[in-house]
Amino acid sequence: MSFSRDPSLSYSAFTQACRAFKPSELIPAIAQASASLGEPPYPDAVKHRMPPWGLAAAARDSLLYGNEYRSKVVDEEALRKLMHKFQIAMDIDDADVGSEDFLVRLMTRVTYEQFPYQESMLGLLHGEVSVAVRPPG
Repeated sequence: MSFSRDPSLSYSAFTQACRAFKPSELIPAIAQASASLGEPPYPDAVKHRMPPWGLAAAARDSLLYGNEYRSKVVDEEALRKLMHKFQIAMDIDDADVGSEDFLVRLMTRVTYEQFPYQESMLGLLHGEVSVAVRPPG
């Protein structure tokens, strides 16, 4: 299998490929495959064949967009094909990279996805500050 980028395969096509499986079957298969990879740092062969971040993306997309009304069988070959699609999927083309707002658009996607998981330190400090500055009595 070649792992060159295919501009005709978008990330949404990878998401659709994840939806072809029942989450109740795909998630345990991903967990088993992930456990068999061993501990990081991963060798290059593992990164190309079954990247851990690809397995995580497949699990995420299956949980978010999948349903139990699917009939495709999950086996090792199906997981390899799914990871191949993950490796070649690309939503950014060469014209996008050359534009002056490329970095802003790229970081907006990452920030938008990660923002709900961030925790503000100001919220944690609020309690301590209110106790420290509260007048006695």
